[in-house]
Amino acid sequence: MGKILFQVLAALILQYNVMMQGMTQCVPSTTMLLFKSENTTLDRPMTLTESSLFASLSKIGSLLSTPVLGYLLDSLGRKRCAVMLSSLRVGFWIVLVFTRKVEVILFSVFLAGLSSPTFLVVTIFVSEISQESIRGTLSSCTNVSYNLGFFVGFLFGGFLEYQMMVYLGTMMAMSGLLMLLIVKESPMILMKKGLEKEAAKSMAFYKNSIPESKVIQDDLETIRRALTPHYQEVAQEEEKNAAELKEIVHPKKLSKLEFIKQSESTQRAFYLNLFLLSSAIFQGLIVVLTYAKPLFHESVTEDVLSSTWCCVLLSAVVVLAGFVGAYLTDMAGRRTLMISATIATGFFNLALGFQIHLGWGPPWTTAVLVYLLCIAYTAGPGNVPFVLLGEMFLPEIRCITSTVLIEWTSLCTFTCLFLYNPLVTVIGLGPVFYIFASVSFVTAAVCVFALPETKGKTIDAIQMLFVKQKNSVLA
Repeated sequence: MGKILFQVLAALILQYNVMMQGMTQCVPSTTMLLFKSENTTLDRPMTLTESSLFASLSKIGSLLSTPVLGYLLDSLGRKRCAVMLSSLRVGFWIVLVFTRKVEVILFSVFLAGLSSPTFLVVTIFVSEISQESIRGTLSSCTNVSYNLGFFVGFLFGGFLEYQMMVYLGTMMAMSGLLMLLIVKESPMILMKKGLEKEAAKSMAFYKNSIPESKVIQDDLETIRRALTPHYQEVAQEEEKNAAELKEIVHPKKLSKLEFIKQSESTQRAFYLNLFLLSSAIFQGLIVVLTYAKPLFHESVTEDVLSSTWCCVLLSAVVVLAGFVGAYLTDMAGRRTLMISATIATGFFNLALGFQIHLGWGPPWTTAVLVYLLCIAYTAGPGNVPFVLLGEMFLPEIRCITSTVLIEWTSLCTFTCLFLYNPLVTVIGLGPVFYIFASVSFVTAAVCVFALPETKGKTIDAIQMLFVKQKNSVLA
């Protein structure tokens, strides 16, 4: 336990900031009905268009900030990027404290969106400071932390006055920023910058050892091999079909884009991640979490259970499911968990659609199906793709591939949220969940044929899973 203690503590600090990001994203859901009502705390009620922007404008901020962060992750480092994003989040809460103007509130949501790459930074950061035996669990806890933020947000939004909620949110955001100051920079990024002494100190901190120890020196040597010379070897190995391991003659140095173009295994891993992340957005939970209170308000009558309590229970269920998913990620394996949970997600989406559309069960059935949907989704489709994001790519190209994938995910999220209200108006709430169900079943089918198992494997072994070979499903 001593060797992983500081890895776990650092991951918890980083994931606390992810929790704050989830709490920030929860604000539109908990305040939507208030801001649209005649009793709004703002200077005037929000219009339909403004309410749609209120729910989705943060994704525009994310689209703009993610490419910038992809560059800054290597130039500034993981820690400084985390601090910068945390500062933006503090700014969002401070704006809520001092303004009542609708236009300024919308701007604050955009500002919160600029801090959205926190998830990307923490995913990469945690994967680089965690040893292989706990990497899957700690990476999965990033999703748990995000969902925990929704739980806290629903509690605050449901049971506290608006002003008290924003005061507490501001203090919590500031505490997250201060805690980041004690986290050490990733040894990987320090080695990339040639700061080997600093990297040794950082590695010793996370391994609870001394920089001169053999364990630390061996770990630094592993990082050294994983950097630039190694990722060019992978491209050359693929040209030799990667089956016969011979002495490698280093080619001339390739740029990151040139390497991606030449590395078929990287391209296959990228396209698989792209599909899994895209399909995850269109399987329902993003909509359920963002529009939770209005959804429960429309589908569950107050005499059965209030929409506020439905939201609180929902977020609690998501958090608990996240812990289960984190445990199963390393126990059952990524592939098995993804396939089984995605099938379950499709089934619950379909059942929920029929319930809302046809009303085949009593009113409480809707709430139960929503909870079951969230359990299945959080354990699999909402968890595994983000774990794979942090472990499928070589260190030298991890930032650029992760940035592009998270950027695409933000675009998909914005599209999903923005189209939700118009789709409900045109086809109804039930058929929307039919669409989510179809995406789930297609995703499960693709995973059966194209998703390899990466549990407990090093980056070398994972890359080899995507090398084109005869009789390979991935070929």
